[in-house]
Amino acid sequence: MNKSGSVRRFYRLLLVVAMLLPLIACGKLKHNPPVITSAADTTFIIGTAGSFTVTANSTPASTFTLSAASGGTVPTWLTLNSTSGILSGTPPAGSAGTYNLVITAANGNTPNATQNFTLTVTAASTAILIVNDGTSTTAGVVNNLVGIVAATSGFSVSSVTAVPTSDLGIYKEIWDVRYNNTALSATDVSSYTTYVQGGGTLVLLGGPGPSAGFDVRNNSIINLISSLGGGLVTVIPPGSLTQTVLAPFNSPNSIPNSNVTFSQFGGTTISNNSSALMTTDATNIGTAIFFDKGKLTQATSGRLIAIFDFGFLNGTVATNAALFTQNIIQLQ
Repeated sequence: MNKSGSVRRFYRLLLVVAMLLPLIACGKLKHNPPVITSAADTTFIIGTAGSFTVTANSTPASTFTLSAASGGTVPTWLTLNSTSGILSGTPPAGSAGTYNLVITAANGNTPNATQNFTLTVTAASTAILIVNDGTSTTAGVVNNLVGIVAATSGFSVSSVTAVPTSDLGIYKEIWDVRYNNTALSATDVSSYTTYVQGGGTLVLLGGPGPSAGFDVRNNSIINLISSLGGGLVTVIPPGSLTQTVLAPFNSPNSIPNSNVTFSQFGGTTISNNSSALMTTDATNIGTAIFFDKGKLTQATSGRLIAIFDFGFLNGTVATNAALFTQNIIQLQ
């Protein structure tokens, strides 16, 4: 037996092992068991589409499964996407309560990650917030709104003169009333974007000032609509020509699909079929745009209504205007 040949083979084997060890170690680092990194609780609201994303730190990527904690059940309306980790569902009436769940993440490397997860389902708020600029003109509109809210059983209302910096999600609806050229600030737009994305209903009410200067305010509203994925909206100057109603608002004061001529404060042009253009009375005066749930690409669970002239709520409120407003307040 050639002893020197055996020694050479032995050292070659050691060399191969030495070369493989870093690759093996690297492979172990690249194939690690999952660790769930997202929060262990979330809250959904009855009647509103809820969504929560489960995340995990793992290589390769994890798949997710949902089960009930001991003694519990998984609601039939709740689903967990195994690939994206999106927990979603719309809680129906009567589903308020706490659901104790278990989320499991697996990627083929043991151990799997499990997380005790709490889903809280609450009833939708019945509180309405009115934000206004504090002028005497908007004060009249606010008073009329409060009166209509009072006539609508089950709703409470509060009024402030600036957009709160606290969580706006506690309000079922927010009505923002602005006179003349008072624009939405960047902070207002950010707060309202979060609110509508969370499922809230936002009503923007505007009125022209003594010099009919309201282009800045209108532009700020248009920017908000755009940021929420409502498409391009152009507010046409006074004296505009005939406009088209794309899909009328479901209200006693809406009109069928037809052409409408606006005789005060201009009209609106909508670039897609995701919204509705409303009128406020039989004379077809009004410039308002309505985006229902699912019609805003960046806020699929909320509603946005922009009314560019609040004249129908100023002074004595006509019966049809009250019905029109009450219909908005009672949106579910």
